[in-house]
Amino acid sequence: MTLYLDDPDFQLHLGDVREVLPTLPAESVDCVATSPPFYALRDYGVDGQIGLEETPDEWAEQLVAVFAECRRLLKPEGTLWVECGDSYCSNVQGAGQPNEGHVPNAWQGRDGDLRTKGPAGDTPMKHPTKPKDLLA
Repeated sequence: MTLYLDDPDFQLHLGDVREVLPTLPAESVDCVATSPPFYALRDYGVDGQIGLEETPDEWAEQLVAVFAECRRLLKPEGTLWVECGDSYCSNVQGAGQPNEGHVPNAWQGRDGDLRTKGPAGDTPMKHPTKPKDLLA
């Protein structure tokens, strides 16, 4: 679906990026702005959605394919804006606090599963996020 707002030079395309972008002509876009779905963070209830792949590698492959398509669409002077910081991470016992069991750099995701990140070791690592962050 394409929506034309009050400005005929501005179009908003709604749909799955993997289906909509290939329909647009090469070097026809001035600016792409996106906040891609983070891996395993949200379930939007859409079959095949980006972010619910089996592995982070599969998720990254999806994003690489999308950004390759964005590159094809952008005019030579075009810009791509990617919002890639997340503001939803919850640490099991608060930011920077080791969790029970001394799991290095671990926090609890929204789904309740324990997540780990970084090198394993005998000493718990501090997680660099704020308590309100929801990193899964």
